[in-house]
Amino acid sequence: MTDYGYPTGADKIDVSWLIDQLIGEVPTITYVVLVSADGLHLASAGNLDRDRAESAAALASGFLSITGQFGHVFRLGAAPENLSVRYPGGHLAFLRIDDQAGEFVAALIVAATPQTQLAGLGYAMTRFSQAVGHALTPEIRHGLHQRTLPQPAH
Repeated sequence: MTDYGYPTGADKIDVSWLIDQLIGEVPTITYVVLVSADGLHLASAGNLDRDRAESAAALASGFLSITGQFGHVFRLGAAPENLSVRYPGGHLAFLRIDDQAGEFVAALIVAATPQTQLAGLGYAMTRFSQAVGHALTPEIRHGLHQRTLPQPAH
């Protein structure tokens, strides 16, 4: 089991080491995208260039909005806590990340191979969410998003 505590000297804005721990715990993960509740790409892993990661973040935001509307229609709640979709080539899993006040601040989106044990994936994603949710303040989310933007040429 992975310990998701911040390592000594870790940059509080950098979550890449947390994503690396998640992938280490579930090696069948192929892609990870962390997206803010308002659709901004915060971090990613896997063979995703910036454009694909931005597209994934926008799609995830729209998808979570649609599933939230289903929740309203069926009186289930405003936003899904977790969601998984099975494709012929693997699994796509979404997990809502709340801050300490219980407000939806981000979502963790994970793609994984067909061999992935979903119970283990869900457990690892939940532990990730618990480790990072309290730290995703508006300032941290802004800083994470800024890191995903192209750097100006000097």
